[in-house]
Amino acid sequence: PARLEEIQNVRLKYRCESADGRSTVRTATAQGSPLLRSNAGAGLLAHVMVSKYLDHCPLARQSRIFARQGVALSRQTLCDWVLDATELLAVLMPALQRHVHASPVIFTDDTTLSLQAPGKTITARMWVYLAGGQQKDDGGQWQQVAPAALYDFTADRSGTHPRRILGAWRGYLQADDYSGYHASFREGVTHVACWAHVRRKFFDVLKAAPKGAPPGLADDALRFIGLIYRIERRLAEADPDVRLRVRQGRTRRVLTAFHRWLAHHQPTLLPRSPLGRAFAYALSNWTALTVFADSGLLAPDNNTAERAMRPVAISRKNWLFAGSPRGGRAAAVALSLIETARLNGIEPYAYLKDVLTRLPGHRMDRLDELLPMNWKPAP
Repeated sequence: PARLEEIQNVRLKYRCESADGRSTVRTATAQGSPLLRSNAGAGLLAHVMVSKYLDHCPLARQSRIFARQGVALSRQTLCDWVLDATELLAVLMPALQRHVHASPVIFTDDTTLSLQAPGKTITARMWVYLAGGQQKDDGGQWQQVAPAALYDFTADRSGTHPRRILGAWRGYLQADDYSGYHASFREGVTHVACWAHVRRKFFDVLKAAPKGAPPGLADDALRFIGLIYRIERRLAEADPDVRLRVRQGRTRRVLTAFHRWLAHHQPTLLPRSPLGRAFAYALSNWTALTVFADSGLLAPDNNTAERAMRPVAISRKNWLFAGSPRGGRAAAVALSLIETARLNGIEPYAYLKDVLTRLPGHRMDRLDELLPMNWKPAP
């Protein structure tokens, strides 16, 4: 079980006199909190953030847990600690963004997050941008890009937000068909659409069918998509060169047959019916859906980003909303570092405790050393 310790630092003051008779008073240094005018140690700050953003435990609930341990910590105190600690950690975000920009593939998605505004609650957004793909090292060998998750909180879903994050980056963007990405696609970013979205639309048609109904077009579409994923499962451990070779052969044949089948049956469907919409979605996004077959670096779907949205979805069921834009930005910073640590197999509490201890005295030109994928515990 967790244990709380109160550490009392006794700081002695000395009257120091120089040879010429001048004197001054000096106070011994003490290892205090990473935060100014705070009595929270790095370990406690890390515990509170991990409990909220990884274990989805609201601050009010944490306050009651601390009270059972004999420590009175109000929800407001915990809130102030989280806000101040994440603003201290926010200096790592530009370095994390540079790492994401250095990858040839970025997975992105967004989800809703309620934001408390004066007199009302509005629907804000939490976005995620994940580094992905592989790159060749100096020896010509393929190496996986170190995984990283960069979260961004916004008060709306304007297309200016992904453009702000992506900036001058040009590569493969694995995303849904949200129109806010289209400006980036026109400027040189390559859209890689998601086969899981296509499959979901056909699956919803099948799910809504009456029990015992005979197989229909939705079943046939799912079988085509199943063939694509069956090939991909066999390529899970293959390097990009092998993956590309197989996709150009077997996967391309399946895609050609599927497209011919879609184009043949679409005119027979009602355009506004669920099945008609599923056909229209697949055909209207066909170019982006087939980009993955021309590269061994890409995945056939955007499930990587959708999995990164799960911590947000579970958390909002517990702590319900962000109390302010500052709170939303705090959540983005905490989620970025915790999820990146988790993706790299690093224990988030140990990472945050160490970084919070070292960060106040760390050189600003060496912040890359404190990113989860580069982090080494202090000796």
